[in-house]
Order: sequence, then structure tokens, then C-alpha cells
Amino acid sequence: MGFSWREAAAIGVLMNTRGLMEMVVLNIGLEIGVISRGLFTMIQQRGGHGRGDEGHDHGHRRGRVERPPPFYPSSG
Repeated sequence: MGFSWREAAAIGVLMNTRGLMEMVVLNIGLEIGVISRGLFTMIQQRGGHGRGDEGHDHGHRRGRVERPPPFYPSSG
């Protein structure tokens, strides 16, 4: 059956705000030094939420796979 248009819209809005909140938390973590720039970039490239590539295409649907940027962990 599915959801009514109101229920579907409410779920969509809530999912969008959840992603936005995760990005805010990531930015705060980066600013106060809790996470490194490399970790921030990795999480952000994965969509910010650790659930895979739902939010990013990465070229897979167009028949090409792009190599991710190298990750260099900080020494300190």
C-alpha cells in the first residue's frame, strides 16, 4: 500500500534533517579537534552517516568506478 503523501513528506523531511544534523556534528568535531581532517573527509564522502553510498553516485551507475582519494592518517 505505502504511505500517504503527508506521511511520505514527513518521513522525507525528517530524513533530510537527520543528514543535516550529522554534518553539523561532523563540522563541530573537526573544529574542536575530536576528528582529523582525513576522517572528516572519509565520513563526509560516505554520506556522513555510515550507511553506504545512498547519497552519492560515485560514478558506479555510469559504468566507471572512481578511485577514492588516498587516506594518510595523522601521526599525532
